Amino acid sequence: RHGSIGRLRVQVPVSLHREGEAPGAVPNRDSFVNIDLPVHEADAARRVLAVSEQMRARKQDHDAEQLYAVFADVGHVSKHMFDLAHRIASNPHIFALSVSNVRGPAGTQYLAGGEIREVYSLAEIAPHHALRVSAISFAGRIAIGLCADGDAIPELLELAKGIERSLVELTEGMRLGNGFEHDYEMGSLMSQRQLETVQAHVADAVAKGASVLAGGLRCEASWMA
Repeated sequence: RHGSIGRLRVQVPVSLHREGEAPGAVPNRDSFVNIDLPVHEADAARRVLAVSEQMRARKQDHDAEQLYAVFADVGHVSKHMFDLAHRIASNPHIFALSVSNVRGPAGTQYLAGGEIREVYSLAEIAPHHALRVSAISFAGRIAIGLCADGDAIPELLELAKGIERSLVELTEGMRLGNGFEHDYEMGSLMSQRQLETVQAHVADAVAKGASVLAGGLRCEASWMA
């Protein structure tokens, strides 16, 4: 809140469950990795690339698997040692907050005969911490949740607005093109039918109270941005 931020390290939970596992067949197989957020980088796209590079390195080095194995081995030796190791790893001097992402179902889901229209993420804050950021995708949408200690972080609304501004910056900075060249980040739609589908999604969202922060209109020819 006051002064400058030196290094902002976050913990990212990692699920080690394998695709195709039957629900409940294997107990929790969860681990984590720690990365540094490039908070001093002014460009939103460069911030995303820096985070992506760190996560790619953690995956290549199998950090999450190694940490899981270490904690499992310690737990087999002594529950007291396991609890101690967990407290050390969860110390706020080790990481400032947790940031998680859950990929939900892509298709329409129903509950008690009714269509589920929206899903919001609410994740618990780590012990002795004040903030947790969690994202979940669902049926073509993504929701970002902020769970915080209001006394420790009274500016939570400003943080949410900052995330919103960064998303707008990333969207407006996308390079649009025909999709056949590598310099473009987003290509054109394939057909008039796809254009009408996207337009219908935007209109539906606005009708339900959403605000279009970037794009949302036809750029030129058959493009939609």
